[in-house]
Amino acid sequence: MTPRCSRRPATTAFTSRTGARLIPDYEALRVAALGTGACAFMISGSGSTMLAVPTATRAAARTAAALAETCPGYWLRTLPANTLGTTVEVH
Repeated sequence: MTPRCSRRPATTAFTSRTGARLIPDYEALRVAALGTGACAFMISGSGSTMLAVPTATRAAARTAAALAETCPGYWLRTLPANTLGTTVEVH
């Protein structure tokens, strides 16, 4: 089952204001990610990491390509999500 986006992509006013002020390419990256169908784009931690959350593997490829084109000098990694949830092992 493919997760679905809510009607509005997840960004907060705080993230948008802070990102636009502190990270020169934030707005261009946010627009690129959300324009490819990502459900969310946000700053993680102190701003050294930005995160785009697409809904499927194909969307992830489109999002990665758009982000790489927007800021080719940035370090970009695509990480798969665990769709099974948390696993607890008891020994």
